[in-house]
Amino acid sequence: MNPLSSILPSTTLLICFTISLTGCGGENNTPPPATSIETIAPSSRTESVPDEKPDNPELADANPEAEETTPEPMTEKSNPSPPAKKTAITTGSFSGSIKLTGEIPEIEAFEIPANALALCNAQGIVNESLVINPKNKGIANVFIYIKDAPENADEINSPEAPVTFDQKVCQFIPHAMFIPAGSKVNAINSDVLAHNVHTYPIRNKAVNILLNPKDQKGIMIDYSRTEILPHKIGCDIHPWMTAWHLVLDHPYGVVTDEFGDFTIDNLPTGEHKFRIWQERAGYLEKDHAVTIKAGEENKVSFEYTAETFAKDD
Repeated sequence: MNPLSSILPSTTLLICFTISLTGCGGENNTPPPATSIETIAPSSRTESVPDEKPDNPELADANPEAEETTPEPMTEKSNPSPPAKKTAITTGSFSGSIKLTGEIPEIEAFEIPANALALCNAQGIVNESLVINPKNKGIANVFIYIKDAPENADEINSPEAPVTFDQKVCQFIPHAMFIPAGSKVNAINSDVLAHNVHTYPIRNKAVNILLNPKDQKGIMIDYSRTEILPHKIGCDIHPWMTAWHLVLDHPYGVVTDEFGDFTIDNLPTGEHKFRIWQERAGYLEKDHAVTIKAGEENKVSFEYTAETFAKDD
């Protein structure tokens, strides 16, 4: 027997079975519709998924590196805000000095009774009506101020605590003082003898009251209104005792220091007219015009001769 004859039926059967699966021997030889390429291509969803932490916590846990690489919330250090715009400087300053030119005049000494002098100051009492520094001829206790507050003036800041005004060694201390309107002045007596405080304001209420020796409680002087020029404070018991107060409803006033120097800061820009006043001479300048520019300092030195301050003592 031919060996092929024994395996032919089986082979023929296998071929026919295979052909039948692919349409062999069937009446309908139409192939199945072709599958779209798009349906079998790799999904395009990977291109549209944002590169961010997945919403599914399980997926997040499955990728611990995602937690480590997730950006931290932005802080001010990593993302600083734009720098704040600086406010333009709209103020300037006026400074300078008040000095004597020529020889320093001799100021007549006070005539003080011997008994009062022994209780006040055996070394004598300085006549403070004209105080000139021998080193630079600067004149102390001169008032420089604007009479009326400018329209754009800063509000006055009246101190909450009263300003101390003492009577010591038979003199008022301080001798000259700029006081914001609305302030209270506490007049006290540190001497071992009695004094009285007599004020001579133009607009505010006058005070005339006795202070006993070593009276540290004193009295309150209420300066509620602005004044047009410095006013005198005296002691009727000791006539050589005098002081001067200037009350303004704006902050643009000052008294020269021991060297005759002064500075007024934070002045509004524009032109201002300053008054310069000294107790022996009165107005040294009544309308001295100064133009204030933003961020600039106007510095002026004023000089006056001894004749300017001459008067009968």
